[in-house]
Amino acid sequence: MKLNEWIKKAEFDEVWTEIKKAYDLPDQVKSVYASAYDELKEISFNEKTMSDEAFTIGICELEDALEPGIFVFDVFGISHDDSNRYSLIMEPWNNWLSYDVLDKSVELYGETVVLAHILYEMTFHGYSSHDNEQEQQKIIEKLDEAQKSINEGYASLVSQEEVYAAFGLERDKEVDPELEKRKNAATEEAMARNESRLQELMSNWRRSH
Repeated sequence: MKLNEWIKKAEFDEVWTEIKKAYDLPDQVKSVYASAYDELKEISFNEKTMSDEAFTIGICELEDALEPGIFVFDVFGISHDDSNRYSLIMEPWNNWLSYDVLDKSVELYGETVVLAHILYEMTFHGYSSHDNEQEQQKIIEKLDEAQKSINEGYASLVSQEEVYAAFGLERDKEVDPELEKRKNAATEEAMARNESRLQELMSNWRRSH
């Protein structure tokens, strides 16, 4: 089922309850999400507005590789053309609405939880389709400008020390090799568990096509 169909049949208040719980948001921002949800119910899409890639939206609860044992929800696009997972935050809303939602995600977490995480991801760059597209365009322009500076040779390298200083961060002067080894091993194990979860989540979907 496509995302626009899920959104039209779901109750916003139930979706908001899940968003608030998952992301610890205050009640004051409920109206902002409600407005975005109302707009999404009215947006239509057609072949001209859809992207060339026909994604399916997947949602999976994964371990934070930097903090194994802490779980977060990941929202991503998958395609039958390859085995990659894609970020969709640069996609226009009408593209999102045209994509199917992975049945297994809904089966595992429930329709309301899935929609809550999708809505949170969709509003990463704004709470209306216009604001979202405007912010995306700004990012594209900055990336184009950065690429141009590289191509024309006037980009400059910045040291790690300068980056840390700019953000007011302090680097650890001494690193315990054994501690780093344990951290790296824990990260690799968490990533392996995540990959197993993802493969299980998508196994039936891939076999069906």
